[in-house]
Amino acid sequence: MYSAFSSLIHSSYHRFSFFWDRILISQCWVRLFSKDEHPGLFALAFIHVLHEPLSQKLNGGLTGYHENRIYRLTYSIKCLNFSKLDNFMDGSQMKPEKVIDGKYVLIVDDEQDILDVLVELLDMCRLDTASSFSEAKKLLEENQYDIAVLDIMGVDGYELLKISNSRNIPALMLTAHALSSDNLKRSAEEGAAYYAPKDKINDIVSFLADVFESIDEGKSPWIRVFNRLGRFFDQRFHGTDWREEQKEFIDEIISRGY
Repeated sequence: MYSAFSSLIHSSYHRFSFFWDRILISQCWVRLFSKDEHPGLFALAFIHVLHEPLSQKLNGGLTGYHENRIYRLTYSIKCLNFSKLDNFMDGSQMKPEKVIDGKYVLIVDDEQDILDVLVELLDMCRLDTASSFSEAKKLLEENQYDIAVLDIMGVDGYELLKISNSRNIPALMLTAHALSSDNLKRSAEEGAAYYAPKDKINDIVSFLADVFESIDEGKSPWIRVFNRLGRFFDQRFHGTDWREEQKEFIDEIISRGY
């Protein structure tokens, strides 16, 4: 069984040319040979990923599709439960909207239009908003939020991050003007749970769900940051040099639990 399915994974590795696809395939390879995993369950789910209709794979982009499906696979496999495989096969895993439904969220941004968009997108949550550092500081100190969504520029986001950390409130850094590999690293170093670009603001529900699901699993949310946004960062940071330069740091933050 091992040799047959390792050959399958090996061949799939060469089908994908993008770096992040190959990282995900490599993760699957490691899981196949892990003593903690169930090889039969893994293999069935992996075959499902590789052999779905091409029309489905092209819906929203081939690589993004595979990142999402293989990522879901690697987390479903940990359960060693065939009911989990059934859920994976029929796509009935809990939707992000359900994961964050009713969560108490603080949103901080100095641009009112950004606040308005986020309020609309997160209408399933209980929300507070702030447009300045002082207002956000007061709210953070008086309320126990499930998560804080923090802009960086304009509201002194890193100082707000310190307050969030002191209150054990996970923080997602959502930025446009501070979108850089240095700020990504600083956000992780200073304890943020997630770092996302405002270019992807329409995916905020999924970003928040990533944080809550990672916390429930005792895993670093940064695994999901890089799986979901890895290629976007490569494009915005002008290639993969930033990742090579920070490889040890990236390995460290994705290996630590939450």
